[in-house]
Amino acid sequence: MKHFGKMLAVLGIAAALSVPLAACGGLSAYDIAVKNGFSGTEQEWLESLIGERGEAGAQGPQGEKGEPGEPGEQGPAGESGQGPQGEKGEQGEQGPQGEKGEQGEQGPQGEKGEQGPAGEDGVGIRTAEIDAEGKLIVVLTNGERIDLGVVVGAAGQDGEDGKDGEDGEDGKDGEDGKDGTGIRGIAYDGESGNLVITGTNGGTLFEGSVRCAHSYGEARSVAAADCRTPGCSVQTCVYCGAERYIYSGLGGHSYSEQERVPAACASSG
Repeated sequence: MKHFGKMLAVLGIAAALSVPLAACGGLSAYDIAVKNGFSGTEQEWLESLIGERGEAGAQGPQGEKGEPGEPGEQGPAGESGQGPQGEKGEQGEQGPQGEKGEQGEQGPQGEKGEQGPAGEDGVGIRTAEIDAEGKLIVVLTNGERIDLGVVVGAAGQDGEDGKDGEDGEDGKDGEDGKDGTGIRGIAYDGESGNLVITGTNGGTLFEGSVRCAHSYGEARSVAAADCRTPGCSVQTCVYCGAERYIYSGLGGHSYSEQERVPAACASSG
């Protein structure tokens, strides 16, 4: 591509030179070069006009960032043409890093998509049981019944009885036990509630105050009530013999037979 650009530059120079020369004597620049001793074709003469590539100049300072221009209208697409590939040039020096551009504005949020269709219900196990034939029956939540076959084997035969073990050695005799103590007597005082239990060893096994939960029998009258003295009855506990007295109120009057009294002039009869 660079070589093609050089050729265009040479042709431009030659065209510029050929106008005045042709006007002067009708000779082109190539004709004049041949007349002056050049030997070669016109193409070779054109290539001889290209000088050697000069050294790359020092890079100038970076200019200030200009304001962005308005975008121009898009031009028509050019015809596709591939020229001859030029020689690869030397790599230039790396320029200074440019300033970081400003962050662009955030774009608008996209619209929310529609909700997808609901998925199909899954199938689980509702029950699993072994029937009377030893088969494992599984019932799914959709009502499907699956017979997985027999999973319980038949009962095996009883094994042979093992041989009796040898008799162990006799254990040592234990120590004689101590004589036990029995109850010789029980004495209970119903009034104080004191209970004394004596043992067969002559000692007192228990002595303390114990109150009886009395259970009294029927009341027995001791004194009948009259108009001057209240009545009295007594009840006896069936467990400890304790007595309690119950007093009643005064009795009513008991009058003698009516005696007739003759009436007098001062009193009624």
